[in-house]
Amino acid sequence: MRVYYAIVMEIILEKQHERCRKLRETNVNNASVENALSYASIALEDFKRNLLAKLFENFSKSILDLTYFRENELTESAFNPEMVLVQLNEILGLMTQCSQLLEKHLGRLPSEKELIEHLTLDVVECIHWRVGALFYMYCHTVRDTPGRIEKERRMLLKCCCIGVCHLQKMASIRTPLSDDEDVISHDATVTGLLRKGIFSDVHMLSLMYAGEMCYWYWQESMKLTGDETVNNLTPSSSQAIASLLYPGAGASASLLPNPSQVSIVVTCLCGEQFTSDWEKSFNALQFGQVCLSKYIEVARGPLKEHGWKYDAAVKMTVEMKKNIT
Repeated sequence: MRVYYAIVMEIILEKQHERCRKLRETNVNNASVENALSYASIALEDFKRNLLAKLFENFSKSILDLTYFRENELTESAFNPEMVLVQLNEILGLMTQCSQLLEKHLGRLPSEKELIEHLTLDVVECIHWRVGALFYMYCHTVRDTPGRIEKERRMLLKCCCIGVCHLQKMASIRTPLSDDEDVISHDATVTGLLRKGIFSDVHMLSLMYAGEMCYWYWQESMKLTGDETVNNLTPSSSQAIASLLYPGAGASASLLPNPSQVSIVVTCLCGEQFTSDWEKSFNALQFGQVCLSKYIEVARGPLKEHGWKYDAAVKMTVEMKKNIT
């Protein structure tokens, strides 16, 4: 069995290397593509030399650089409706390979602790952030483009839920500094941010992005008509949604998500229990208010001199508060 897993791992590594090599042929001197190929080459060499300690980290870095390039293509095309599902499908499929490679090595699904140990905390955190931010940008684009929201409302709702899930998971990976812990810093502002779980600009942005997607979810879900629900998708949209949320699963309508299922990326990185509990308990109004309130508190407090705007967050919070029963 170990020999089988080793063969599968080598195939995954070689495919990534070849994918990057071909992409470089048409994108000469692109830094992201060059880095992706370089890390893929190193990861393949690590495998051949049995240097597993670095293998997973280098492979993940190759995936992150490659998907960064693809994400830029997607945003520059304003999430072209004709290509968005194919491109999102490709990006999400690539993201899952980080955990899938580790799964082949272990011979079973890795735990969250094992993911962090092998891929490193920074990489796991980055994957969650990148997927969450990608869904945010898609939803933002759909809402801001005249005529698109009517056609893509139900997909937007599902993507809001998945995006918030990733951002929440990203924000929960590191443990906030407790009141009785000391920190090597003479800056009271830094200490205050660490106690609130704000370790970087990305953590601050994740609060705003998650809160905003919760707001959109609440706003747009009220516009569904008749028997429509977030999970009751029409046959015409089932093929696209199945492909988007389940990369590589084909286009069968029977693969349509139900309330206890979210994207394969979330499941790979968060675990089935987390994803199931998350979507069952997702309350856009309450969770959105929590995220935005914390964002406003930090923007007005420790970061008040650093230019973080919060007027829009205040407006959304006031609106949501009025509708919480």
